[in-house]
Parts: sequence; structure tokens; C-alpha cells
Amino acid sequence: MMDKKKLHIAAGVICDKHNNVFIAQRPLKSHMGGFWEFPGGKLEDNETPEQALLRELQEEIGIDVTQCTLLDTVAHDFPDRHITLSFFLVTEWKNELTEKKGSCRVGHLLCL
Repeated sequence: MMDKKKLHIAAGVICDKHNNVFIAQRPLKSHMGGFWEFPGGKLEDNETPEQALLRELQEEIGIDVTQCTLLDTVAHDFPDRHITLSFFLVTEWKNELTEKKGSCRVGHLLCL
């Protein structure tokens, strides 16, 4: 039996002052393409989940996070991989939310 690929991902639950939450649709050709998710990405070597979150949100949607809090870390087994997800509540940032080409198909602010 082959070992499963192990990934640690940091994701941001981006919530504005009006309680709108930003979600993004995964590119169609990616793993789980077309599904909706909180933006974020994989940790790089020697990177903490918070460092990965800050880097990924800048790369993917152009924001510089100034306030975030760890909400929870959960693990899930897929048939081909084991994923650990660290979710952060993001309440303050600089710059406008901008979908960068290739990072997601579309993003939306949803009212809770």
C-alpha cells in the first residue's frame, strides 16, 4: 500500500465589518475543481500556518492581513491524501480583495 500524500493548508475565513464572508471557487482543473472554499494554501518548508496564510492571501487575492486569529485545526482523509487544515478568522486587512488570475475562478462576499 502506498503512503498518502500529507498536506497542511492554512485557510482564511475573511469577514468584513458587515459580517460578509469571502469564499472562492477552485479552478476547474485543480483537485476538487469547481468546489467553493475559503482562500488559502499549502504551508511551505519551515513555515507556520499563520505565515502561510499571510503569504497565500497576498498571492491569491491581494490582501495584506493585519488581524487574524486561529479558529480551529482539523484533519481529513481523502482516498489519495491526508489534509490538515488550519482555519483563521481574518477581520482586518489592507488593500481591496482582488481575484488574481489562476488562483480561483470567482470569489464572492456572502452575507451571514
